[in-house]
Amino acid sequence: MRSPLKEYVSVFNSLSEIKKKIPPDSFIHSVGLYAGELELKLASDRRMVFGHSSNWLIYEFWKAVRHHPKSVAQIALDLAPIPTPFMFKCYQEDWPWFDGTDQRAALTFLLNRHSSINMASAGELSEEKFDFHYITQLSKMRLEKIPFDVVYHQVEDTQSLLEKTVEEVRSHKNGYLMLTMRRYVHDYYADVNPKGYDMEYFNHKKTFEFLNGVKDIKWIVVYKNNGSVRRMYSDYNITMVNKYGLPTTDIKQSEDMIIANF
Repeated sequence: MRSPLKEYVSVFNSLSEIKKKIPPDSFIHSVGLYAGELELKLASDRRMVFGHSSNWLIYEFWKAVRHHPKSVAQIALDLAPIPTPFMFKCYQEDWPWFDGTDQRAALTFLLNRHSSINMASAGELSEEKFDFHYITQLSKMRLEKIPFDVVYHQVEDTQSLLEKTVEEVRSHKNGYLMLTMRRYVHDYYADVNPKGYDMEYFNHKKTFEFLNGVKDIKWIVVYKNNGSVRRMYSDYNITMVNKYGLPTTDIKQSEDMIIANF
């Protein structure tokens, strides 16, 4: 099953290696859910996947698509395409306050699909022509047919989100924590840059320190290839994959990194 959203930083090349590390019939508790490209594929292949989020807009998007995708798609069809950069910016500024879960979900979808950087709350109006095929795809989503669900945590920061999620992992004998960190950005810049409505930010150093103290569960962290991350997690098992999703030891060919404590 393909996601209706575009991933702003894709780590999809890591999928095959993640499947090798997390066997079928496991319970995966995923943190960092956005477009769900990894989560949907893992759930479609005999793994129960829970996407944990502290971002209400992302949570309600997936809930709306799960329960009434045709309604969300129809609203998106009525609004598409976003005609001008001015209208695009207006939607970006105001869509969290629109009435109705389905309408907000439809705007999350449209803003993501129209964004030059694949983020609903960031980027400019893409110059590419909008493809209505994606609305058709959205209307045909049947999330109830795969073992995938989303969990909302009303917490103040992502460290608290991790703590809550780890508690859930501990409730399953064959549970795993999967943290999708995507691209490494120095924590100073992440802390001072403005946060978009659909964004979750993880402090890389604090996240490492938290995971370093979690000894009683199995966890996986997924990043784009980065030297600072390799050094930070040098005591753990790091698998690098190239653009074809194949394992590699060549740093220059590495696209994604899968870091595991097992």
